[in-house]
Amino acid sequence: TGHFPDWLNGSDRHNQVRNVIELLYFLSSLGLVVVAILALRFAKSQADQSRRQNEIALEQSALSTRTAQAAVYMRLVERIASSEMVFGGQLRTLIVQQHAASGGSLPLAEFASQRIEALDDATHGSFIGFLIFLEDIGLLARRRYLSMDDVFHLLEGPLKEFNDAFLFHLEKMRAASYQQRMCDNAIWLLKEIVGYTPQETLPK
Repeated sequence: TGHFPDWLNGSDRHNQVRNVIELLYFLSSLGLVVVAILALRFAKSQADQSRRQNEIALEQSALSTRTAQAAVYMRLVERIASSEMVFGGQLRTLIVQQHAASGGSLPLAEFASQRIEALDDATHGSFIGFLIFLEDIGLLARRRYLSMDDVFHLLEGPLKEFNDAFLFHLEKMRAASYQQRMCDNAIWLLKEIVGYTPQETLPK
């Protein structure tokens, strides 16, 4: 057997070498598991951090959007209090009174259209300013730059009970015009408001 002890000779030597190899393989595998666990923990940490950053970015984006919308709504409130809208309200009240005084032989919508057509140039110019306002709001709502809920809450009051009369007159104007899309957005808006039900209730 030479200079090797008995346990290194023959099968004993082979078993010892195999045991050492298996131990090294086990330690190597264990090291890979530890590395994998650490890598997974690091990846999870990075994912959590990235998710949080995305949440913060979304919150900031939503805040910026709400701020921009609030600025637009404040401008709308200013426009609703403008001379054009005040004129629209005054005209509505006057025509309703005149319609009642006439005995109501004609439907309100038809009577209102006749009275609007009879306005003098200066007064009719104010009415056109009112229509332009409705056209602008209709375009913004139609393209979803404005929420229909907000438009409804802002305009339901000014248009209530006179919506059909305005709609009748606008469709009559469009039918007589060579511009087939004349007042298209204002007409769309008036039709939408008639049967619209807010999707979200205002907070109490």
